[in-house]
This record gives sequence, structure tokens and C-alpha cells, in this order.
Amino acid sequence: MDDFVLETTAGARTELNNSDPMKRELLFPCVDRMVGELEQRFCSVDAGLLRGIQACSPKSENFLSESHLNELAKHYSIDLKTEEVLVARNFLARKTEAGCSPKDMLTVHNLLDSDMFPSLKATIQVSLTVPVSSCSCERSFSALRRLHSRLRQTMGQKRLHSLAVMSVEKEALQHLNHNSDRRLCHP
Repeated sequence: MDDFVLETTAGARTELNNSDPMKRELLFPCVDRMVGELEQRFCSVDAGLLRGIQACSPKSENFLSESHLNELAKHYSIDLKTEEVLVARNFLARKTEAGCSPKDMLTVHNLLDSDMFPSLKATIQVSLTVPVSSCSCERSFSALRRLHSRLRQTMGQKRLHSLAVMSVEKEALQHLNHNSDRRLCHP
């Protein structure tokens, strides 16, 4: 069949006229696969760690809850001191009374002094750096798979990196004014 051009599909195909066979053959296997993937990815996530991260947020009802913070600190081998948590609670309560309440974890981290609250600050720093999901990483690999095709095998590492960043951060790139600053352009 090398010399022939096919204009229609070839081969046997089963028609699914009824919705029950379509559910059995298409929908249910897809749902089973998705549930299996979710269980595989997230079964190792400990709820205590997530509660500890939540306890670092001033928006949480468990903000600076010592039991939740201890779970997070213990997992990362941080010796969290009870006194630090108590003093920090009082310190941040005074800030709130003065009208300077912290809005997010980064603000709390910046308000705490490293000398006075070393273990609490380290615990909050860990919670700030723990990735919430792997979506951005997976998006990067998808972008690389699209960019580094067979036709672009000779592309250099610097150009590939630049294209990948542009592809992943395309929303931010669309808001740039390309005429305002020519220093960004490479010769």
C-alpha cells in the first residue's frame, strides 16, 4: 500500500450506539485511571503537614496553633520552642491592635526577628517554600516537549531556556510593552 493514498479510514471499527457500552468502555476506565493517579500522587501527603502550613497563615482560624506548628516543625527537624510561639502570638496581637495586622505568611515572616524567634521563623520559612502543587513543574515539562521537537534539535541551551521561559510565562509576557525598553532584546 506504499503507492496508494488513502482518503478514508481503514480497519474495523465498533459503533457505540448505546450509552451503557460507551460508559463501560470509555468513561469508567478513564475515571478509574484518574482516581488511581490521584491516589498515587497524593496518598503520601500527611494532613498534619498541611495543617502546619495552614497554621502559619494569619488568615487561618488555627493561626500559630502550637500543635499544628509542631507537626510541621517535627517533620523538618526544627526544634520549635513553645515560648517563641506564645511571645509571637502576643507580639502579633499587639500589631493587630495597633492596626498593622499581617495579611499573609510573608508579612508574618518579615515581622518576626531572627534572634527572638529563630525556630518559629524557620518553620514559617519552610511553609513558604513548600510547593503547593506540581502544576508549574508539569507545565514546564509540557512546554519543553512542545519546544524541543525533532526540527529544533540543533537549538542551543540558552535559546531553549529563553523559549521555555517565554512559553511558561506567556501570561506575564503578554502584558509587557515591547517598545518601551530595547535593552531586553538580545542582538
